[in-house]
Amino acid sequence: MNQMSIKRARWVVAVLAVACVSGFAPLTAGDGRIPIYQPVVIGSDGSYYLTSDITAAGIIIDVQGTTSNVVLDLNGKVLTRTDPGPVIRARSGPSSPSSPKSSTRVATASTSPT
Repeated sequence: MNQMSIKRARWVVAVLAVACVSGFAPLTAGDGRIPIYQPVVIGSDGSYYLTSDITAAGIIIDVQGTTSNVVLDLNGKVLTRTDPGPVIRARSGPSSPSSPKSSTRVATASTSPT
């Protein structure tokens, strides 16, 4: 190895070591919340938040019945579906296509032009 390759290898190792020691988690925010920036199927419990407005055809956020504790923060963002139907669906069980859970709380938000 030449001198430049050795320096680069040491730098990569140092960055990886810092990332491991600091608990680096690229898929979560610093507070443990999971960012959503595109249509998603949520199959695990956790706290999720929107990072931007999302416009799409079909269900934008689909919460699977395998979850029991999902928190969704719209974070002031807007979900827009381009075809008829709901933008968020919460299922009551793995085999139930669209029945909401009895404990599901759905909050709607509207925005008005400024």
